[in-house]
Amino acid sequence: MPYLYTAEQEQIRDEVRRIVTASCAPDALRGLLETKGAYDKEFWARAVEMGWTAMAIAEADGGLGMSLIDALIVAEETGRAPAGAPFLATAFAAQHALAGAEGQADLLGAIAAGEARIVIAFEEGGEPLPALPATRFRQGRLTGAKQASVGAAAGDIALVLAQDGGAPCLALVALDGEGVSRQAIDSIDNSRCSASISFTDTPATLLPSNDALGLASACLDRLALHLAAEAIGGTEACLGKAADYANQRQAFGQAIGKFQAVKHALAEIYVANELARASLLDAAVRLDRGDAQAGAYVAAARLNAVHGYDYAAAAATQVHGGIGVTWEDDMHLHYRRARSLALEAGAPWFWEDRIVSMLEAA
Repeated sequence: MPYLYTAEQEQIRDEVRRIVTASCAPDALRGLLETKGAYDKEFWARAVEMGWTAMAIAEADGGLGMSLIDALIVAEETGRAPAGAPFLATAFAAQHALAGAEGQADLLGAIAAGEARIVIAFEEGGEPLPALPATRFRQGRLTGAKQASVGAAAGDIALVLAQDGGAPCLALVALDGEGVSRQAIDSIDNSRCSASISFTDTPATLLPSNDALGLASACLDRLALHLAAEAIGGTEACLGKAADYANQRQAFGQAIGKFQAVKHALAEIYVANELARASLLDAAVRLDRGDAQAGAYVAAARLNAVHGYDYAAAAATQVHGGIGVTWEDDMHLHYRRARSLALEAGAPWFWEDRIVSMLEAA
């Protein structure tokens, strides 16, 4: 589905880029890499102040009621930085389940105001969306464990996929509550605040739904779309950094950007990212319009964006040569983020399988 950004959306992009550039310092991100469970509080405070936490939430629930694509523009610019907090992505995913649920207006308002950092906890045993989770909900209590939940080390509330009497269900849990244990994961990008969570007879609130697994799948789609937008922003940043360096660095009496191998690498980054952006916009428009096949397009956008960012981070590092693999240079920040985004919301095989399943069912 063809889509072009409006003039207003380009203005949103310019303003978000200005603010993110001013509030996301690479040195601050380097500090977070050496600390488990920490995030960039300055950036997060600025995001809340600017209303980015409220963009995709309806006005009736305390949000700004802006479009899905508006929110993805913000995601792309935070990926360009890259920003040191994952909570815009996790809230973008979880609020979809809350929007139609009775009695959740106060929580949506708290998310919009930045007073509650909500995360999703679905994964078990390497499966991003288990059809019948081992985690059990019974009589208002939750028992089980979730692995590698993005943002969970510093989140306030988790949307948990569990089972109730042999059927999937969704439950809300306060992460500082009784019976909750969190183990922050030491990962390649600690700014993502990933953690494993254990629940032992933990008080939880059931989220009523006629199709909890389908609703969880829709939340995961939105997380994947947000992360894809972040990856596209990161890829564009890698391209810009590599092009700037290639025009400045001299070898054999000329800029290295004049060498064919360097030109080809930059061209391939550009093409990969334009394909990923087109795929993202197509998926976003289909999802917004309720297209029955939107899930397959989301999966394609996810895969295209992950591939593009992976390639860009590696190729741009090579263009930089020896300086590119040092702690002082910013390229490793993008390489770390690319590797992290490739696994969050499910590894590529999961999304490839989703496309195959949807094609078989068509």
